[in-house]
Amino acid sequence: MVRIRNWFVGYVREVLLPFNKNNLNDINYLRDEIFFNILIYFAPLSILALVPSVFMSFKNGLPIVGIADLIAYGIMIVLMFNRKLSFANRKIIFISILYVLSIILIYYIGKFGPGMLFLLSITILVSVIYSANAAFYSALANTIICIVFGIMIYFKINFPMSSEYSTGSWIAVSSNLIVLSFVCAGCLNILLQGLKKSAIDKDISNANISAIIENTNAFIYSLDIDFRYITFNQALKKSVKQMYNEDIEPGTKVFGFLERSAPEEAKEWRDVYTKALNGNIVQFEKEFSVGNTYLSTLSFSITPIVEGNRTIGLSCFAEDITERKNKELERIKITNDLIKRNKDLEQFSYIVSHNLRAPVANIIGLTNVAVDTNLELSMKNEIMESLSYSVNKLDDVITDLNIILNTKQKINEKKEVVLFSEIANDVQMSIENLIVQENVTLHCDFSEINEFLSIKSYFNSIFYNLISNSIKYHQPNIPPIIQIFSKLNKNKIELHFKDNGMGIDLTKKGDQVFGLYKRFHLNIDGKGMGLFMIKTQIESIGGKINIQSEINNGTTFIVEFDRYE
Repeated sequence: MVRIRNWFVGYVREVLLPFNKNNLNDINYLRDEIFFNILIYFAPLSILALVPSVFMSFKNGLPIVGIADLIAYGIMIVLMFNRKLSFANRKIIFISILYVLSIILIYYIGKFGPGMLFLLSITILVSVIYSANAAFYSALANTIICIVFGIMIYFKINFPMSSEYSTGSWIAVSSNLIVLSFVCAGCLNILLQGLKKSAIDKDISNANISAIIENTNAFIYSLDIDFRYITFNQALKKSVKQMYNEDIEPGTKVFGFLERSAPEEAKEWRDVYTKALNGNIVQFEKEFSVGNTYLSTLSFSITPIVEGNRTIGLSCFAEDITERKNKELERIKITNDLIKRNKDLEQFSYIVSHNLRAPVANIIGLTNVAVDTNLELSMKNEIMESLSYSVNKLDDVITDLNIILNTKQKINEKKEVVLFSEIANDVQMSIENLIVQENVTLHCDFSEINEFLSIKSYFNSIFYNLISNSIKYHQPNIPPIIQIFSKLNKNKIELHFKDNGMGIDLTKKGDQVFGLYKRFHLNIDGKGMGLFMIKTQIESIGGKINIQSEINNGTTFIVEFDRYE
């Protein structure tokens, strides 16, 4: 039944209003739609009145009334299905039929028929399908018709229903019709104008809201209880296209494309939306990325839409806070850097005072002794040897301090494109003799990430020191095996340097591994500067270094830093 009705309405619309546009601001659109619906309902429903009316007309000896009803109904059908008639002419013919029919009904049936009601109905219909002026003309036509019938009754002109009325009774009946006709002519048009104004105000309000929604970078959207998009702004539409390659439309199911492209994320969002549908305001921050490429961080606020005591949907607002987060991270980084610099300054002061004091004191003491002219030559030679050792020690300390200072000053060096493979190859060539001498096996794999932006000289030093360390601290009679590989961990780059060397007991000395002048294998030459320098360089570009090691089971250094540094 519904399918038949839909077909009927669609077919009649295609005949009558194939090009009518849905514009509530246009009152002519409203008038045409009202007339269309009048025809849609008038034609089938009037059969209920037509059949008994025709039957009673013929039974009571008024065949002309029955014939008029049948002709009127036939013309109605023509109005609905004849494609050659213009819409304006259909309205004129429709109103004309009603006027003819109402006059016939009054003439033959009088107060027992619907003639007077038809006249009032005509004015109402003219009010809603034409202008206010046309409605007043219709009310005036009703007045003229009533006056004509009143004159006929007054002069006792013979017609079927003239005996039913006196002049006074006709005036009483018709005056009510006339008054109601003029009232309807005025009020119904005001109602239509009010509807138009309301529609315009609504459109203006919607336009203002839409302008606010569209002129923001925030993502604003709403969902129904089945998680279908009701409304959304263009910012969200573009973002969904970028991240999931999906063109969303009103009615698109959120989980339709999410479960195809990101099932784990779909489950996470289903939990969030379900929690909000249960009456909770849900607020959180979420990072978004495509593959391993970080895109942004969004702050979400999801609020249930409540009607009465029932949740009917969700209102969602998401703001891109990437810049704010970056500034906060930068502030934290600067703060931590200041704290670290203060600690470095304290350490540097300690190094200067502690490491310079011993050789300088020794030099001063030896010099005071050396000026004694009574010393034997052999004693003076011993003093000079001690003095030379202290001077060399002092020179070593000064050299180390210069290296530290130069490392810290390199922070402002210009960044460039760095290739791990290129750096590994350069370092390998620079220590080729050592590699051959110690029978070193070096495996490098930079297939996951090779190119990035940073300070190349730092990474030359990092590779050189860590590879050299692995060779220096290899286990006796066991050829060194060194594995170097890179990997991506979200938006971080990790460099792994793994060897099969002596290893370090981290349970006892783990907190001293990267300290200055800290040595763990005293039987091997070294000053305890290498790991300290590596840590300083890595931290200066915002990275960090970790160590995994066991005695006689080798060591792995993991260098981690931001890909976008």
